[in-house]
Amino acid sequence: MLSLDSFRAGDSAANLTEAQELYRAGEFARCHESLDALPQDASVVFQRIELLFRERKYTQALSQLSNCQVLLRNDEPRRSILLGAAKCYSGDFAAGSHHFAQAENALSKDDALMLQLAHHRGVAAWAMRDDAAAARDAALLEESTAPTYRGLGLVLHSWIDVRRGDTPSQVKRLLLALDAFEGAAEPDAYCIAKTIYTVAALCRDIYLPKATRRLKRAVDRVRWSDGLCVERYQITRFLGWIEAVSGNELAAFRLFKQSAALAPSNEWKLLALLDRAQLARSRGEDAFALDELYEAHALASEINWKNLHHEERSALIVLAELFAHVEPKIATRYLQEFAALPPVEASIAYSADRRVNAFAAYSAGIAHKQLGNGAAALGALTDAWETFEQYSYGWRSALAAAAIFELTGARTWLSRAQHAIAPWPNSWIARKVARLDADKPPTAKLTSMQRRIYESLLAGHSTKDIAENLGRSPNTIRNHIAAVFLAFRVKSRAQLLSTTFALSNLRSAERAFTQASA
Repeated sequence: MLSLDSFRAGDSAANLTEAQELYRAGEFARCHESLDALPQDASVVFQRIELLFRERKYTQALSQLSNCQVLLRNDEPRRSILLGAAKCYSGDFAAGSHHFAQAENALSKDDALMLQLAHHRGVAAWAMRDDAAAARDAALLEESTAPTYRGLGLVLHSWIDVRRGDTPSQVKRLLLALDAFEGAAEPDAYCIAKTIYTVAALCRDIYLPKATRRLKRAVDRVRWSDGLCVERYQITRFLGWIEAVSGNELAAFRLFKQSAALAPSNEWKLLALLDRAQLARSRGEDAFALDELYEAHALASEINWKNLHHEERSALIVLAELFAHVEPKIATRYLQEFAALPPVEASIAYSADRRVNAFAAYSAGIAHKQLGNGAAALGALTDAWETFEQYSYGWRSALAAAAIFELTGARTWLSRAQHAIAPWPNSWIARKVARLDADKPPTAKLTSMQRRIYESLLAGHSTKDIAENLGRSPNTIRNHIAAVFLAFRVKSRAQLLSTTFALSNLRSAERAFTQASA
């Protein structure tokens, strides 16, 4: 006959299984409630620690592990693994590595906990930029017969591919990881959503038709929960940009509207509004673009930007880019506010991602270009273009190259833009590049008189001196100077000199590059 304690033990095990199901489903609030209702034994504490990791609450995880030291003394290896992970995720890599070593010394090679150790230790190694160690743990995970651990190994290996600039391998591993996660007997919706998010980000920026089809099938199968709200919102945004650059702009607007409704906070909603403003402006729908932009501007005033450490902070630089076309003073203020943000902690992978920095450089470059800061614009846009090229971010590379062509008139950049945008022939970017091809460079737009005045301006001559040298009235010279400014899209002599100087440096660099390549 079963005792009352046996019934309670069976009921507790069933409830822990329910909590684990909620954990995999991304139902984090309900998972906490389920765990709180259970007797606080080691299994419950360990499950709560893993839950706190997914919520990025590493300080709370450390506190739990410290407070439950006596309770967990019979499972020291697992405690050491989670303690090492919590330390590393909090930025204390030395202490974390020490705990990982303690756990490894206590485990045999075939112990099931070795997979948990390999996962957390591999992620920490990657964060420490020890790719060799991360690759060893990724390989151990990939050899597992457990689909979820195999998927985690493939994802970790894909991060190493990113750092190497090997985008094809990254995409291949992520799709294999998605297959592994979906094929598990108990699929982990959190792992699936995270992988879909990364695949969606890649399909947004790179021409990957097969991966895009696989992505859309995966999105339709996900059971979204409150714990996955950020991933759902972001994936919807990315799908919107996939449609936008494919020429399906009405579908893109619909997805951007959905993402705004799904936004879990004002910071995220702001990015969705800016998506709509950017696309509307690219289509020539200026009134609609301004409505979205000023709504975003109002929302931005309510946000404490210094407390943000992830993609949300990029909204500032996009605001600067868009306002540069309509309100230069507001654009300048946003540029200054973005520059004044405190640096992101080195332990956050976002801070070291060159692609993220390139997105910000592009927006800053466009803002400086519109504000007439030619040298600053050229430097930022060239930096962005180099990164986009490295990662095969075609349409972004085309936009950067097109902007540099507008600044310099060097047709090399127009050719680069044409080549980069070729996979997206129906996009607004392709239409823009085609228009630029029909336009003339700034100097070609000048009359012979304006060309002489342009050269006199470069020599530092005053309006009075130019008028006397050319035998024209100062008013006539001023009119010609205005035409020169218009051709170069600048507003002052200083900006004209800056743009011309940047063009001169660019041509010198291109000549040097050509000679070095010969």
